[in-house]
Amino acid sequence: MRWMRLWVGVGIVSAALVAASVAGWLLTRGAAKASYTANDVTAAFASVGLPLTKTVMRGSEAALGPSDGRFTVIVVASDAKARENFKPYRTMKSPDTFQLLAGNVIVESDASNNETPLPNTTRQQIRNAIGRLGPPKR
Repeated sequence: MRWMRLWVGVGIVSAALVAASVAGWLLTRGAAKASYTANDVTAAFASVGLPLTKTVMRGSEAALGPSDGRFTVIVVASDAKARENFKPYRTMKSPDTFQLLAGNVIVESDASNNETPLPNTTRQQIRNAIGRLGPPKR
């Protein structure tokens, strides 16, 4: 009887430790992972003929754009934060808008950037730049 209580106690403690370990792993798994840096993004866009200027930098976050202001590239601190910030853009789809999410990078263009829609050639250049970033860093 005494051994049985001991084994039950050990089992409960072991289960609690495993649960705590798994919970900790799940909480930290994607919490602060950022796929790309502002420098990565700037280099990728420059490589396809779209040089970007850093307009705002705050820690690891940046708002970038071309000198003509036709679109905005936002580099946020984590992939998870980018997904959260991108949610409103999903509802704004129209032929005049352009939104793209890749890792922790959001690209957007709408009437607030320019009165005319972003040309298809520029849209393709943006997609090519995002493609040059390569697989997300994990």
